[in-house]
Formats: sequence, structure tokens, C-alpha cells
Amino acid sequence: MEILKNIWEFILTQTYPPDFLKVIIMFVFVFSIVWYSKFWKLTRNIITLIHEAGHAFVALFTGRRIDAIRLRADTSGVMESSSSTGGTIFGYVAGIFVTFAGYISASILGILGALMLNMGHPTLFLAIMLLCLILVLLKTRNLYGLFIVFVMIVLTTLILMFVPIFGQMIVVLFLTSLCLIGGMKPIIELYKSRKINNDGTDDVSRLAQKTLIPGIIWIGIYLILSIGLALFGLTLLFNIVIF
Repeated sequence: MEILKNIWEFILTQTYPPDFLKVIIMFVFVFSIVWYSKFWKLTRNIITLIHEAGHAFVALFTGRRIDAIRLRADTSGVMESSSSTGGTIFGYVAGIFVTFAGYISASILGILGALMLNMGHPTLFLAIMLLCLILVLLKTRNLYGLFIVFVMIVLTTLILMFVPIFGQMIVVLFLTSLCLIGGMKPIIELYKSRKINNDGTDDVSRLAQKTLIPGIIWIGIYLILSIGLALFGLTLLFNIVIF
């Protein structure tokens, strides 16, 4: 019991939120990586991991069975799930939510990170992330995906064990900024790729098939949500009271 108490106290270790200058510097740094750097393909693996994990967790919460998660070297991915309620209205609606979740998952995780930083709990964020990564690892079914998830688990564990809380705050600020800024770019990439070759296999095409709402409308919804969540994340990081 004493060990569990110590672990819990460690996870709830609190620090000051990042100041205005740190947030601005990190956002500029991450923006340059996402939009003007060759490192985007490397960091996009993280965004793809979050994308597929988003599909998986929504599938889990709606009662579906997660069959497989696969992450590929070209930074694409797929989450396969099945359900015994596929022919019902609930199954139909759940399928829409599962399909929709991917492209907005990074932005939502960014909001969670911003909220944790605002409250001074970077360690708690990393602990939650580690738990989610372990769950994703259990359902990952290809070698490259296992490698990516395992590396993320090892890095997160090392950061939790050996990096002081100030360093953890910087790491979480980087991940939060990457989610809020990097969450938008795959949507724009999807729009461009659909203009060149729309093979009907992407999330937007599936949403269009399920709802009869054109894919371009879904792309617009994704963009509006991701931009809005990025701005909301900034207000949290700047500790601006908006309500």
C-alpha cells in the first residue's frame, strides 16, 4: 500500500504552468517542424499513432471489439474493429463516431495536455499517456507499429523515471503543441491527396458513404474543429479565463 501511495503522490506532483514566453517559443518551434521541416515525417508517426488510437478508444467506448491496429512506415495507419450490433441503429451511429474520431484525436489530446499543463500536472498527463500506449501495444498487429509504440512507451517511461518535473513540463508542452498544430496538417494533406487520387478508402470517404454528406464538407468540419481546438488550447496554455 505504501508503494501505491508513493506512486500516486508522484503522479500527482504539481508544478507551475509554463509561462507565456515558453509557450510562444515552443509553438514557433513546433510550427516550424510541422510546416517547414523535413522532420515532419518523423513526428507524423506520433500523429498517426494518436489518430489510430482515437479510432480504437471510441470503438472501445461504443462497445466494439478492436481487432487490430497497424502503423505503417509511410506514416499511414489502420484500425480494424467489429461489432455484434452492426445491423442496428446504435451500431450505425457508433460506426460514424468511430470513423470520425481519427482526424480530431490529436487536437483533443492537445486540449487534454493544455489542461494538464494549466493545472500544473505534466506527470499525470505522461502517466495517462503511458497507460494508453500500453493498451494500444496490446492491439498492434504489425512489426513497424509495434516498434513505434514500444519506442514511445520506453521514452515515456524514461521521462517519468529520470526527468525532473520541469523537464516533464517541457516535454508535455512539446507534445501538446505538436497535437494542436500537427493535428491540422493531415487534414490539409488529405484534401490535397483526394484531389489527385480519391480511392474511397480514407475516413472522409467512409463518412460520406455512411452519412451521404459530401467528403469536402467533412474536411471543412475537421478543419474548423482543429483550428478552434488549437485556439482553445492556446487560451488554456496562456491561462486565459474565457468562461
